[in-house]
Amino acid sequence: MKSIRYEFDRLIDVFRRVHSEKNAAVVDDRWQLEVMRRIRNIEPAELRANFLAMFEEFIWRLSPVTCVLLIALAIILMLTDFTSDNEIFSLFLNNSDEISLGEILQL
Repeated sequence: MKSIRYEFDRLIDVFRRVHSEKNAAVVDDRWQLEVMRRIRNIEPAELRANFLAMFEEFIWRLSPVTCVLLIALAIILMLTDFTSDNEIFSLFLNNSDEISLGEILQL
């Protein structure tokens, strides 16, 4: 059995020889067409087994939209007045004579 170092040296020699002869090789257009045909005929990569992994790309595309919606909702909630309808109704019942718009809107 040959040593691993010997096999490695042989492989390096082959790579050196191929690299030095790279410029001397002439490739015609038919070879390129054949290579492209083989690439087109390659089967697609194996499907991901995980259910969530199939939606990974879709989720990352929607993450900016989700962030914008969260920011918009946070702004709306900060600007919204949380006066309940019961408080406004009690204002009408207690002081029905002197209710003003300022009291309703709590200005």
